[in-house]
Amino acid sequence: MSGAEMPGERWAEPVLTGRDTQIAAIGAALADIASTGTAIVLRGDPGTGKSALLRVAEARARRTGFRVLRMTGAEAESGLAFAALHQVLWPLLGDTRALPTGQRYALERALGVRDGTPSEGFAVAGAALALLAHTAAHRPVVVLLDDLQWADPSSADVFRYVRRRLAPLPVLVIGATRCAGAADRTEAEPPLVQGEDGSAEHLPDRVLDLDPLDEQQAAHLLRTLHPCLPERARRRVLRAAGGNPLALRELPARMRCPAANRPALPEDVRTAAPDAAQRYAAPGNNQGGADAPPSGDDCDPEIADLFDELPLGERLGRLYEDRVRALSDSARRVLLVAALGGTFAQHVTVLRGIAERAAAMPWAEIREHIETSGLAHADPVTGRLTFRHPLARGCLTHLAAPAERRAAHRLLAGALPLGSPRRTCTARPPPSVPTTNWPPCCTRRPTGWPRGAARPRRPA
Repeated sequence: MSGAEMPGERWAEPVLTGRDTQIAAIGAALADIASTGTAIVLRGDPGTGKSALLRVAEARARRTGFRVLRMTGAEAESGLAFAALHQVLWPLLGDTRALPTGQRYALERALGVRDGTPSEGFAVAGAALALLAHTAAHRPVVVLLDDLQWADPSSADVFRYVRRRLAPLPVLVIGATRCAGAADRTEAEPPLVQGEDGSAEHLPDRVLDLDPLDEQQAAHLLRTLHPCLPERARRRVLRAAGGNPLALRELPARMRCPAANRPALPEDVRTAAPDAAQRYAAPGNNQGGADAPPSGDDCDPEIADLFDELPLGERLGRLYEDRVRALSDSARRVLLVAALGGTFAQHVTVLRGIAERAAAMPWAEIREHIETSGLAHADPVTGRLTFRHPLARGCLTHLAAPAERRAAHRLLAGALPLGSPRRTCTARPPPSVPTTNWPPCCTRRPTGWPRGAARPRRPA
């Protein structure tokens, strides 16, 4: 036993909120490892605690004296054959001498320590399973696979082969992967995969989905992490985080150091915007020519959304980057309008009209691309596009270039009705109108504003 694997107090496990079911399943699998091998897959959105649960499993395994092997997938290495398998089996490389010559050579070629082309088929997978069985004969083995979605295909095939043949071995494999799209949650348990001989040792993975924390759990975690957070800021963080544990940890820090081009505006500004919009949208003051603002329920939330976005920072802002980058240009353009436009732009009829005017593909294809990505889905009952998570909407705007955001705003402006409060909120009142309560968002001279007119000052 190497020094890095000595059980002791330093292997303290993190305390997690709202993950009792997953922790109990991991504990039960560790307790039964001597009698049966098991494979568990932790599946959830970025930031939901998959890596933290792997740290729980590692701490308990090392304290018990089990052998722990780890792998962390990296997108940059997803094209390198057997890169992920190399991380797992490298500590066991000295034990390959116990394998038959054919398996030893196949495995060493795959790991890059012997010249020659890696063997095809199941030769490498069989050798990896034999090496794990040899190691587990001395003490149980726990294999932790983080970010499996970025494992190279060759390694993924080996892991799949091994996971289905663990029943007779004291080996526990726990993998963590992101939900890849809308189809991920349609099947909670994968089907049983039988071998050609129909043997019962071909076991399915047990899939544990990590959903966002509920309101009570999220509020408890936020109080634990940031006990001094003011009540107003706490409400904003809870709304923006949507139950994501990573966001609950990092968003308060981002509020204290907002991005220069996306300041975290105080709540009094957000609440003043609808009032000002309605006041200056009265007859005679509306620059758009409408007699009155819309009377629908979308008015106030629509304006408030403009001022309620928190700066995400690079880590939170890239949680859904792989899905956003995978979208077609037309789908990403339309989805960005929905992200920027609030409740009005999330109507399917509005998005269909924008797609017909500005997209290079039909709306039906755009909708299919969006729903396949898992970032959002169209609700047939409400007729609205619903984002998978508030952070998915925030990532779209974070990843968009300034020119892309401006183009999306132009598309949104073309779709807004003349009486929309957004039109009045983006235009200044005439110089004769007092600006005491006018929101600070209206700082630019709109198109058609007289160049010689004096710019009203903001209230002190």
